[in-house]
Amino acid sequence: MADTTARNTAARQTQAELSVIPRVVPYLWPRDDRVLQTRIVLVFISLVLAKFVSVTQPILLSRAVDSLAGERPDPAGALAAGALGMVLAYGLFRVLNIAFQELRGVLFTPVAQRGLRRLGLRTFQHIHGLSLRYHITRITGGLSRVIERGVKGGAFLLRFFLVTIGPRVLELVLISAVLWACFDAR
Repeated sequence: MADTTARNTAARQTQAELSVIPRVVPYLWPRDDRVLQTRIVLVFISLVLAKFVSVTQPILLSRAVDSLAGERPDPAGALAAGALGMVLAYGLFRVLNIAFQELRGVLFTPVAQRGLRRLGLRTFQHIHGLSLRYHITRITGGLSRVIERGVKGGAFLLRFFLVTIGPRVLELVLISAVLWACFDAR
């Protein structure tokens, strides 16, 4: 009996958590602002490029090491140039990885700030729409602290999912694809 109740409670909680997603999407994809939509598209392009570069780095380093070890047939004199070129490409890809990650942050900040402003405004309007009785029986000065915490929590969740979880999932997919392509699936 207790196990069934716990499962039902967990199912309701999951359903409540998933119901938040449709309410958050308008803050992430503003319908009325083409500039911010373009920024969001550029953020995702930057994310994909950063993860592609990140996954490609070890392959370049392995090729540089292989060429130095002489495992790949190279014409005379091209061995050092090939290894040097691969090491330089590896260094360039490291710099590009960091650059794309920083670009993603720069492009996404105005989008996130606009979404948080709108969320704060919506909360503020909701509180002002409450009855007088609510305001008389509550300490309304404490509401500003609660609103601030809520907006900060929203910012944390937004950053956490779009800057931490999303890129990690993409990186795992890309690494799986590279391993699938480089090695036999069996």
